[in-house]
Amino acid sequence: MPTWKDAIAIAKTLPKVEVGTVVRNARPQGRRQRVRATQDRSQGGLVLMCSLDEKERLLESGDAIDSTPHYDGYGSIIVNLAKVGPDALLAS
Repeated sequence: MPTWKDAIAIAKTLPKVEVGTVVRNARPQGRRQRVRATQDRSQGGLVLMCSLDEKERLLESGDAIDSTPHYDGYGSIIVNLAKVGPDALLAS
């Protein structure tokens, strides 16, 4: 089972990725948040930002990927780290 540290390690291998913290959604202007930890750990681990097309494809891929009404209309999915392997995390 991947951990939050694994997700950060994967993210660091991608171009133009910076690791930081977001407090009350404040972030430097011009930067986009790509991944964040879920506030409710029962949701699984991390929120992955994606396009709406990607969201639809990922939601159809299995029970490790989910969403809530909070994310309706937004390109965000919830990845349950207990249900996804490291390879699938890298692919998403």
